[in-house]
Amino acid sequence: MKIQVNGKIVEFDKSKISELLEEYNLDKMLTVVEKNGEIIKSDIYEEEELKEGDVIEIVQLVGGG
Repeated sequence: MKIQVNGKIVEFDKSKISELLEEYNLDKMLTVVEKNGEIIKSDIYEEEELKEGDVIEIVQLVGGG
């Protein structure tokens, strides 16, 4: 299926947000995911389905000072 991730169209063959984060090697505890304009809670990343045409924005939290 084709989805948009941070402004780029990508081909993704799995169906869960958690699998998308694994693909990008991102820690779900340090990541905020927005799907079609709605922020998804990290505790449901394992359940939240991706569908053809979804628009995903991923923001990774970083520490600093």
